[in-house]
Amino acid sequence: MSAIVLNILINAFYIACLVRPFRGETPKQPLSLLLWTMLCCNLSFQASVQVLFFVNASIGLIVSIFGIFIFSLSTSMTTTVWLNFFYFIQIVPLKSPVFLWMKRNHKATIYCIWMVEKLIIGITVTSIVMFDVSVFSQISDLMSFNATFNSDTVFNKLPSHLIKLAKATMIMNEVYFVICLFIMSLSSLSTAIYLSRHLRQMASKVRSCSLFRSQVRVTVTGILQGALYVLLSAWILSRYLFYDIAAGPAAYMTLANITVINVYMMGTIVNLGVGQAVFRQRAVDLWHRAARCCTTMRAQQPQKG
Repeated sequence: MSAIVLNILINAFYIACLVRPFRGETPKQPLSLLLWTMLCCNLSFQASVQVLFFVNASIGLIVSIFGIFIFSLSTSMTTTVWLNFFYFIQIVPLKSPVFLWMKRNHKATIYCIWMVEKLIIGITVTSIVMFDVSVFSQISDLMSFNATFNSDTVFNKLPSHLIKLAKATMIMNEVYFVICLFIMSLSSLSTAIYLSRHLRQMASKVRSCSLFRSQVRVTVTGILQGALYVLLSAWILSRYLFYDIAAGPAAYMTLANITVINVYMMGTIVNLGVGQAVFRQRAVDLWHRAARCCTTMRAQQPQKG
């Protein structure tokens, strides 16, 4: 519970930083779009967890909130992939014509990826919600007749076209998940290798240079984010991939799953705060203000005595 509250507070602080950036220096597009997407999805994920765990809601509301839960988690994870990919095409010198085109047209590339991704996740969530609504409807009908049933009984009563849609959606989602995992691993590793080589060349010349410190920060945060993503992906692969499509929200909303996801999100937002100047500068400014305030209060204490 405390981790969820802390996640919400940090995400809210980051959103405030984007609304009123330090010295008015707003992130440029498409970075701003990716940051807004990630933070809003993190908040909606935490809100959906609160509702699903602590609110005694109707079946219809549970299924709807579960759709928000899946959409927010999927979008938050894949946004970190495209954020790392964005830095990859910006930092690493690329020779492939495809990557050169992406580098020259990085805004169009990220915008197109963003829209296609939302379409894929939207189709997935819609399919999940439709399937769960149908499952709960069948369970309700069977219970009204006091019939004995199990998961196979419910599954066999579902419309065949809905089952085919759910299976096709799962396959599409699994393929997209593996593609994102590959891109995240490749882009993070390639960026880290390139910058580590570049840093060794710079170290003896400009150790105090701000560019050197910036590249060290990008290297470290890129490696950490890649590691966080791979670890969470391994957890999801072990628990969800090729999972029974008849599994409802209860199969996903376990304490272990929520804990692992919250650890990932906490690591991601801390990493984001270190890596993004718009958050780091505001945090440093607030820290300095708090320090000055404490110093002033201590200086005034003897006078009051």
